[in-house]
Amino acid sequence: MLYVTADLHFDHGAGGRRAVEALAAELASIGTPDDVLVFNGDLGNSDATVRACLACFRDFPGTRLGVAGNHDIWVDPGESSWDRYRRLTDLFTDARVHPLEEEPVVIGGVGYAGSMGWYDYSFRDDIGVPYEAYVEKALPSEGVAWGDLRYAHWGMSDEAFTEWQLVRLEGHLGALASVPEVRVFTHHVATKRLLVHPRAMVPKPWRFLNAFLGSDQFATLIGRFPNVTDVINGHIHRNGEVRLGPTRYASLASGKSTRQLLTIDGRTLSRREAIG
Repeated sequence: MLYVTADLHFDHGAGGRRAVEALAAELASIGTPDDVLVFNGDLGNSDATVRACLACFRDFPGTRLGVAGNHDIWVDPGESSWDRYRRLTDLFTDARVHPLEEEPVVIGGVGYAGSMGWYDYSFRDDIGVPYEAYVEKALPSEGVAWGDLRYAHWGMSDEAFTEWQLVRLEGHLGALASVPEVRVFTHHVATKRLLVHPRAMVPKPWRFLNAFLGSDQFATLIGRFPNVTDVINGHIHRNGEVRLGPTRYASLASGKSTRQLLTIDGRTLSRREAIG
């Protein structure tokens, strides 16, 4: 059995923490040594919170895998997101969670690969917003700004960091090319088709911010590997499911005081929520 959760945000209120603890207790009671649990990004805004969140799941009896989310690399101005990104690998390892972005794995004949992903503004809509506004991650006329503007500091452009992530994931998928079934986990969204449609229904401020949710380049890359059966993402706090060729793409949603668990048993995908 595969279990996936995302956007646990252990520091976002008491209700959310209780939901995480309830989810962890359920998994400890129903899990088996043959099961796999994936943390698909956004555990916490600080190292201490990530450590505390992972500790809740220490009694899960199966294999645990993890990828980073954008909140997991947030830092204060003047600090480097690269430093926190590297520390997350150590936090995963210390908690006996395999850092999937460092190395893919094969478990029970199934391959697992992962990437935090990122964005290159390929999700942007034609809403009369200049390219420079996306680079600056702010639209003052609408009073909106993306949180990464203040807290994500890579020292390179979003497009360059996206390309770095793509090259890394391509190498991992290449290493799994002979595995009949592969599942990929990205925190950011791999295809724009998982966003709300029709796009005209989305208010302009949100259409602007949607540009920072992911990149279609990930679906293009994954489409070159027909052995990828599933791609799962978090980040958008919205349930969705689409199929591109042989691959199912699905997103999962966690709410303010709920945390979702996505389950794949064979080819059957289901969802349930823990409530704080």
